[in-house]
Amino acid sequence: ESPRWISVDVKFRKKFKHVLSLQEIKSNPAITELGIVKKGHRLSIMPVTEKEWSLLLEMAGENLG
Repeated sequence: ESPRWISVDVKFRKKFKHVLSLQEIKSNPAITELGIVKKGHRLSIMPVTEKEWSLLLEMAGENLG
């Protein structure tokens, strides 16, 4: 009824044209709230908002359309 953990199924769709470095992600002022840029957060359980995901895709040179 009120689960402590929630999981989603994920599958590979395609490889990014450009792999983003942590330094690149941290240098973008629009995504300062992303868990990966905060000390103590684990990437494996990090939530990402729709806006943050769009910005990351854009930074990686991915077509959003």
